Amino acid sequence: MNTAILSRIIGGETAPSHTWGWTVGLYRSNHFYCAGSIIASDLVVTAAHCIYSEILTLSKLTLIAGSNLLSDTDKQGQIRSVHEVFIHPQYDNRLTLNDIAIIRLSKPFNMSDSRLAAICLPNAVTAEENAISEDPKPGTNLVVVGWGVTESGSGIKSKTLQQVTVQAVASNSTDCTTSTGDMVNSTLTFCAGVAGGGKDSCQGDSGGPLMTFVTDHWELVGITSNGYGCALPGHSGIYTRVPYFIPFINTIMNQNQTLYSSLINLNISTCVGYYVVSRPFLDPLNTRHANSTYNQILEDYYSSGRMLMRLAEDISTCVGYYVVSRPFLDPLNTRHANSTYNQILEDYYSSGRMLMRLAEAVGRLVLAGRELTKLAGFTTRVTDLIGVLSDVNQGNCVRTGINNTTMGNRNDQGQIRTQDGIIKFENVKLMTPNGDVLIENLNFTVRSGQNVIVVGPNGCGKSSLFRTIGELWPIASGTLTKPGSGHLFYIPQKPYMIIGTLRDQIIYPDSHGDMHRKGVKDENLRELLDKVQLTYLTQREGGLSGVQDWMDVLSGGEKQRIAMARLFYHKPQFAILDECTSAVSVDVEGFMYEYCRNAGITLFTVSHRKSLWKYHEYCLYMDGRGSYTYTQIDEHTSEFGS
Repeated sequence: MNTAILSRIIGGETAPSHTWGWTVGLYRSNHFYCAGSIIASDLVVTAAHCIYSEILTLSKLTLIAGSNLLSDTDKQGQIRSVHEVFIHPQYDNRLTLNDIAIIRLSKPFNMSDSRLAAICLPNAVTAEENAISEDPKPGTNLVVVGWGVTESGSGIKSKTLQQVTVQAVASNSTDCTTSTGDMVNSTLTFCAGVAGGGKDSCQGDSGGPLMTFVTDHWELVGITSNGYGCALPGHSGIYTRVPYFIPFINTIMNQNQTLYSSLINLNISTCVGYYVVSRPFLDPLNTRHANSTYNQILEDYYSSGRMLMRLAEDISTCVGYYVVSRPFLDPLNTRHANSTYNQILEDYYSSGRMLMRLAEAVGRLVLAGRELTKLAGFTTRVTDLIGVLSDVNQGNCVRTGINNTTMGNRNDQGQIRTQDGIIKFENVKLMTPNGDVLIENLNFTVRSGQNVIVVGPNGCGKSSLFRTIGELWPIASGTLTKPGSGHLFYIPQKPYMIIGTLRDQIIYPDSHGDMHRKGVKDENLRELLDKVQLTYLTQREGGLSGVQDWMDVLSGGEKQRIAMARLFYHKPQFAILDECTSAVSVDVEGFMYEYCRNAGITLFTVSHRKSLWKYHEYCLYMDGRGSYTYTQIDEHTSEFGS
């Protein structure tokens, strides 16, 4: 990470003892390197760039609160380790945008300590509200604190907490630029400094709080992020705009919210593969969530096992005592009517020992039932595996519904050429990665503006065709001509919803920075939602900045329409629609297809709906036995589907 990012109190003064009780020091291997702010007893907010490079070594991080003194050897205050971290899903490490992360502690801070306090959070501000009136307003007095260097370039951090007062700078000011001289992203960040320089945050202050006093309390309005140098004239410091990220913070603070998972479901991997550049999957986000879920499963499994064990032991004991006592407690049994006390005791002991052993054996049989169930499952899997291996060894591996030409030798000698405005198969052998030949010799051409509907029975190779176009599967022979990956878009039946805001769902896989570079505004995104008849989502889910578990809160039809809005946003040359409107009404579906035609998006559609044929010019029929036909649609064409 370059020095412009970490160059973050100069021109300030030593903070009085026991002030700014929410300020926390972050230590890496016992050495201070960043700061943060307490927002709850177990949550600390900081800059994402402070955590991003440490995500795989969280065990080496510690947080210290309750002391204004900085020491790598004699630490004072409350010390905590990290349980898990939440980096903003749209954090851009290159441009330092969405530079915010939340740390959950392994053990909450003791907030009864008078040295500690949690800082108040401001009200949420949308991008539209911020465009009308910046928050904080330019000229507002703000206080930034930290243990960073007190002289630019010295590299020596302050031993005591420093504080300095700066003013918010208008986003269109020439003093508010990035290290490359570009204007800052005023939605996500803002600038603060002093005219003429001389006061600023610097190295080591990253992640610390920038605060304003409101009525009777301090509010966190910014997080120290980056800037050009320290306290230089014409270069104000850049801070993460906290009001904009309140929905993200609230989501993490709400512990009843379903935890975000960083695991990617297998049924969306093909969809993700088509996007090629997919930042959310390159970032090591929220890795502890999967572990937490797995640990919970293990805990539940262990608890149920213990309960079953206890139940078996208790039942066997009760049954044993009952059976043993029957001959001695039954008044109708004359066996012991004339027996002496010693004889009764001897008989009781003998029969008791025998029956207790029997009861224990019954208990073991009860437990064996569970083990037999597991054994049956393992046996079935092993048997299936042995059968498949035997078929493969004898060359009898047959894929149902597909032409079993050969598994043969795989040379993957096919060629892929890149050319805009065309998809062309020339003598292409359509083959699965394991060698099953679907079509021996595939030849057809699709030019821009010629929509194609692909039909055929299940298992005929429709999805295989698209995986080949998307370069997820290799070409065994022949030549495939296609546009570059950025001009080809794939939408599956179950589209993937990423971790983030409603805005993120529409622009995926773009980041906010990509969206702004394209000149797209939130108003444009609302227009796209209107075209897929999802305008109501902005009211229902808290606007475009609302953060939800979208895979859970959206219905199947809503997810498919979000995916179509995503397609309209990117406007590729070609789009592959794989049953992607199966849960959408016919009228809405027709409107979306008509919009694609007007927008110049050429469609490859897989669908069993006859109502879609009128939006296509050609039909590719695959019979599932290795043959196909590619014909132009006219009034004599037989429609396949329902």
